[in-house]
Amino acid sequence: MFIANFNLRRLKIKNSAFFYWFRWLDFLSIILYFCHFYQTQKMIHQIVVNQHEWHIFLNRNAMHCRSSEYWKSIEAQLTSAQVPYCCHYAQSQREDSEVIWNCCRHGVRHFVVVGGDGSLNFFIDNVVKSGINISDIFVAVIPLGTGNDWARSHHYPTKPQEAVTLFLNGKFISHDVGKVATKSAEGESIRHFI
Repeated sequence: MFIANFNLRRLKIKNSAFFYWFRWLDFLSIILYFCHFYQTQKMIHQIVVNQHEWHIFLNRNAMHCRSSEYWKSIEAQLTSAQVPYCCHYAQSQREDSEVIWNCCRHGVRHFVVVGGDGSLNFFIDNVVKSGINISDIFVAVIPLGTGNDWARSHHYPTKPQEAVTLFLNGKFISHDVGKVATKSAEGESIRHFI
């Protein structure tokens, strides 16, 4: 899976019904222009999923707070495949960041993110900020977001049961991580994303 190539042209349309939409695209192109990508060598890794303990980060607010309904079927699939796991439920961003950092610092390298694009990028940002070598991390995504843009753009299954089946196959491909630095009156802010 790769991040798509973005066309960084500037769009300028005034006195149009689509003016505000194109202003947003213009803003987005500026952000993407200043993004710095951590380049990784594109490699496919085949692993045996049930030989590793997986730390699952479940966003309870995903799917309009219906993620726990989907979690029951996901958990049943993991249990029947004898996949060892430990589930972490989203509490607050601060607490979640600490849990992710502690997992990374204690040698955990196998994760599953159950949630939407925001959950996935929040997780990636905290893994990178933990200071570990990100090329050692294996992340499976079970999309339970409203839009699931990342999953759709990578032709990844958007149905949870299909995503779990794909995860159980054990094929992982390296993915680039992007970095955005913004400056404001409060100081500089750095975020990482895929």
